[in-house]
Amino acid sequence: MQKSAPPADATLEQQLLEAVQSDIESVRAAAEHLIAAGGKRARPRFAFLIGELLGVDPAVAAAVGAAAELVHTATLLHDDVLDGSDRRRGRPAVHATFGIRNAILTGDFLLARAIEHLTARGLFQATHELTRAVRELVEAELLQQELAWNAAITQAQARRVAEGKTGALFAWCARGLAVEGKLDAAGIASADALGRDVGFAFQIADDLLDIHAGGGDKPTRADLRAGHVTFPVRLACDRDAELEAAIRTAFASRREADFEAACAAVERSPAVALARTELEQARKRFSDAVRAAGASSELAGRMEGFFDAEISRQR
Repeated sequence: MQKSAPPADATLEQQLLEAVQSDIESVRAAAEHLIAAGGKRARPRFAFLIGELLGVDPAVAAAVGAAAELVHTATLLHDDVLDGSDRRRGRPAVHATFGIRNAILTGDFLLARAIEHLTARGLFQATHELTRAVRELVEAELLQQELAWNAAITQAQARRVAEGKTGALFAWCARGLAVEGKLDAAGIASADALGRDVGFAFQIADDLLDIHAGGGDKPTRADLRAGHVTFPVRLACDRDAELEAAIRTAFASRREADFEAACAAVERSPAVALARTELEQARKRFSDAVRAAGASSELAGRMEGFFDAEISRQR
């Protein structure tokens, strides 16, 4: 198996800044505003680990990781407009600084640059897989809107939203590298499942932050107040009929007192404990898959460390 070193942070940041250059000053400034704010860069780090696991050329893993971060950044620009969020990564959101039209168009620009970043390196199969991942991501966002203000959504629906919103792009990092590494169909499917588990767990950890801790620029209970029943809350509703009734009342009335009552019901519910069980199961699947793929003990430890670092936000 080919061994590769993790990407140097400075190298990745330089690649991202080069990718967002444009002759249109307003687009360049808006894109640089968010890129320069930093972030966890979880997707590029995951891509390098998966590339090492699959024995893929580190340059290919770097291209996939950078493209994933560009797509992720594009979704943040669009999400902040849709959600009316005025801050991102400790800074004013792009739309708050440069305007809504500029933010939306800059997001479109970053999507185009992600595709260009891949095709310029001849990674056409990974590009094809990326278009499918973006479709899944958008469909998940649309499904979430379709299900908004519905307290009776199913676990399957809530899981599809979580997997599509976040799991799709992590899954693409693994699947894109698998197809470029010429793995067989079974290997590609295994890589996809591994990435999807990481993305799903990442989303659940974020959902847990919303339940009781708040997270960065995201106020506590923002999802519930926006009419969204997240996967952890849905798990709890299936154990606690009074919780679903409280949420249904809040969704119907949109009154602050009813939202406060629903938030208190969530706090009393088993949502956090149930979600943590889901995270433990996802972690075991991830660990088992990494070791089944033939990772050395050292690489398996680093990959498990990556998983734990992301999930430790709510451990």
